[in-house]
Order: sequence, then C-alpha cells, then structure tokens
Amino acid sequence: MAEIESYPDITIGIDPAGSLILPEKVMRDIVLETSGCELWHNEKTSSLGIKLLRNEKSPPVVIVRSPGEGKGIRGIIDAGNFLKRIGFKPPPSLQKLSFRYFKEHQLLEIQLKSQKAQPPDLATNFLDDYSGLDD
Repeated sequence: MAEIESYPDITIGIDPAGSLILPEKVMRDIVLETSGCELWHNEKTSSLGIKLLRNEKSPPVVIVRSPGEGKGIRGIIDAGNFLKRIGFKPPPSLQKLSFRYFKEHQLLEIQLKSQKAQPPDLATNFLDDYSGLDD
C-alpha cells in the first residue's frame, strides 16, 4: 500500500491566473531540488495531480522558485493552460487548497472541488431504460 502523507495545516494556493503556489514547507520537505513536474487531472475525484519529476533535465512543467515570506523559497507552477483545458475556472482571488502527498509515486494530489454526495435522481428509475424479461 502506498504511503500517504497528509498536511492538514498546510495548503497549496491557486491564484486567478491558475498558478499553483507551493509554500516554503512543501518546497523544503517534498519538492527539494526537483526542477519540474507533470500535471494530470482525475475527473472522478476532481483532483489535480502534480507528479514530481526528479532528475529530469527538461520537464514538461517547470517549478519556478521565488522568495517566500520567511527565509525560504516558495514554488510557482504555471497551471493556467492545463486548468483551462480540463474546464476548471480558477477562483477570482487566491484560494487555499488541501493536498496529500503519495511518497512512493512522488505525487502531490490537490482537491480542486469539494466532493458532495449526489442524491440519486428519484424522478426516474434506471431500470425503466431496460425492457422487461419474459418469464
């Protein structure tokens, strides 16, 4: 089973342009010297995956370093075009998103939308779509 690390007190930001802001602790403890990543979308869970590509000379998406609020470095991932392609509209102001880290796969998973259980549509019965069986 994959080792999953949760960071309930740390969030990843997403700005109106679609850039992902990785805080100093994520850069220091997870990203380290990784130069880039690959992005993917899981429609079923409405999550965004950031696959860290270690030792990749020319990654598909570069993680840009910028001075953080403290003495550390924060990371910025330009995900705007990717988010537009999957139909996700970035928020009008900076939004904080929770994430999990799958250490074995070097994968950050960000929850884009809160998952709410959809009640079944009681107006129609799915069995109505099928013809009855003859006994």
